[in-house]
Amino acid sequence: MDNASKALIIAGAILITILVATFAVSLFKGAAEVTNNSNNAHNTVGITTYNSQFEQYFGSSRNKEQVKSLIRKINSNNDSDNIYIGCSMDLDEVSDSASSTFSVSGSYNEEGYLSYVEITPYTMWLDVINNG
Repeated sequence: MDNASKALIIAGAILITILVATFAVSLFKGAAEVTNNSNNAHNTVGITTYNSQFEQYFGSSRNKEQVKSLIRKINSNNDSDNIYIGCSMDLDEVSDSASSTFSVSGSYNEEGYLSYVEITPYTMWLDVINNG
């Protein structure tokens, strides 16, 4: 009888140990998931903030000065250690363009960062009349 009660006490202790270990593992997994979600939210905010400095120039009726400012910002970005952004026009091409209005749009990489800016001269009959 004495051995049977010791065996039951040992079996109970093992079950309690297993329950505590299971609880600790599930608690650790939950904490890791919260950390991952927090990191993903932080990355999303960082990507949005990074892109917004360029996206403010996007649109279909941008003048030469706005486009030049965007190109300068892209060049400055590319000179630093930031993500490289390609651009369809450079400062000289914008300055030499007969058009005074431009359409600006962008494309993004897999991570969501702006990777290329498309600048297109926007030729309208009003531009032709105004510029002679």
